[in-house]
Amino acid sequence: MVTDMESTYLTKVDVEARLQHIMFARNSQKMHIPENFTVSWDYSLCKRAIDENCFFSDEVPDRWGDCIAARNLGITTFLSTPIHLPDGSFYGTLCAASSEKRQWSERAGTGFTVIRWTDCTIYSKRHWLNSCAKPMPR
Repeated sequence: MVTDMESTYLTKVDVEARLQHIMFARNSQKMHIPENFTVSWDYSLCKRAIDENCFFSDEVPDRWGDCIAARNLGITTFLSTPIHLPDGSFYGTLCAASSEKRQWSERAGTGFTVIRWTDCTIYSKRHWLNSCAKPMPR
């Protein structure tokens, strides 16, 4: 496991609607982050991490104790990184969470970097293929 965390998940943020959607989740132990789940972006742990430029914490209850979602899920350790599309627009976040205290891992940091790059590359190729499939204007 790249992150050594119980759950790893990708979110998509609708900034205008102020909502964060959990698109994909991998749950390996007791913590369960549900796919197709939507939370308020303004009160999410991911937004707090971005706003505070704190992308790793192994003290979530102390740092963000007022975050209801983190408290309800029992998150103690949290790793997050924003995802931007090739055009620079904000897509969402890639996150990992654990109910247990976990130390920072270079492997996790490197893994997140590779995943971010891969995701943007795949999106870029898919976008290019879709645009190529459209008829050329006359």
